[in-house]
Amino acid sequence: MYCIIALLGSATCFSMLGVLARMVKSDLSTWEICLGRALVGVLCVLVLHVLLKVQIDGPSRPVLLVRGLSGAICFLNIVAAMQQLPIGMAMVLFYLFPVFAALLTPLINNEPVRRLQWVFVSISFAGILLLLGPGFGAVDLSFGHVFAVTAAFFGGLNICLVRRLSCDHSPFCIYMYMSLVAIAVSVVPAFQHNQLVIPPAYALYSLLAIGVLGTGAQLSLNYGFVHLRASEGSLVLMSQVPMSMILGFVLFHEPIGGMFVAGAVLILVSSWGLFSNVA
Repeated sequence: MYCIIALLGSATCFSMLGVLARMVKSDLSTWEICLGRALVGVLCVLVLHVLLKVQIDGPSRPVLLVRGLSGAICFLNIVAAMQQLPIGMAMVLFYLFPVFAALLTPLINNEPVRRLQWVFVSISFAGILLLLGPGFGAVDLSFGHVFAVTAAFFGGLNICLVRRLSCDHSPFCIYMYMSLVAIAVSVVPAFQHNQLVIPPAYALYSLLAIGVLGTGAQLSLNYGFVHLRASEGSLVLMSQVPMSMILGFVLFHEPIGGMFVAGAVLILVSSWGLFSNVA
């Protein structure tokens, strides 16, 4: 029961993070949001290390650094996508990440792609066609779509790398390295964009909230998948998509059409099938 609550909490935190990222896009760059989340993440993990002695280092540092860089790129791209696309659209495209995980796992973990997985990959591409409209004419493609699919690629890579690291490294260690790499990647662009101008108070509070939500979402996700099978946990986690669609509709008046819903359903069905096989 607690693991289901944890994953629902993770989905809710991710959805709220997307809303906040959308609301502060005029005052905070993607780099500043990434930096703020990473700083809060490092602080939270250090506090847990002091209080609970959680593991924050591990033997496979090169792989941890690659995972950290992959996670940072994933986060930068999904935030950029949510700032440029309807939140529901960004989330649905991001849920292509199990497709990329299925395609990458033979290279990283020496695990073959089974025939059933190829069926789910095909279903996901059918979902994309519905999502974007016949002939891609219903939606004006933009950099936001590129950012969302790029985030999905690195999300799939993250699954493969976490699978490789999970035997010898705690979730806190993996998240710590991601946060440290994210700080290194984003600190210079963040300050170049900011030019030492202090953002409005609401933007700073939102940035702090994004950091707390991002850390809570990631740690809750890790806890949930330790205690649930991936096929079960992924179904709970996918509640993030309808949450994001509803929040986008209520807060930003983002439309939800029949073709969009049909495409989203196909992508989520294929993601669940692939997730249950590769995560």
